[in-house]
Amino acid sequence: MLPIALDLARLPLALVGRGERAARRLALLREANPADLAVYSDDTDLPGAVRRLPGAVDLAGRRVVYVAGLDTVESQRIAGRARGAGALVNVEDMPALCDFHSPSVLRRGDLSIAVSSAGANPSLSKLVVRFLSEKFGPEWNARSAELGRRRSELRDSGLSGAALFAALDDHVAAAGWLER
Repeated sequence: MLPIALDLARLPLALVGRGERAARRLALLREANPADLAVYSDDTDLPGAVRRLPGAVDLAGRRVVYVAGLDTVESQRIAGRARGAGALVNVEDMPALCDFHSPSVLRRGDLSIAVSSAGANPSLSKLVVRFLSEKFGPEWNARSAELGRRRSELRDSGLSGAALFAALDDHVAAAGWLER
């Protein structure tokens, strides 16, 4: 596994599914602020969805496709269509059908802390994120922004590499943000 962060403002994606699982995935995807999200569901409770499952033409141009709440046969069919269109696929709770796994994520401003079990134990990932949310509370929204501004200032002054990291480390230590 190689952990990466995808910029969903650059990648057209799709969500295909139904029920509570699809609704939960839709909320997570919208939280990530995608620029181009197509939603397909034959479930009338999924807001903003095209009211059918997609065909191959619908998935053309999509680079990431999430599948949630479908049975195994439907999931396999959609995953095959998505891969045929050149997309990376994630099928919730079916690791054998996944090209990637979505970690549990704690967001604090620009700071994202991701925890993954490579799809083997999503409950453990959620428990770890819950634990970390107590250590990294809402105050980290402002701290992340402050540290981003400080980094820009230091880079503009010519600092880079190890010296930049050391200066930021000193800033965080002086502020007492992280226990050592």
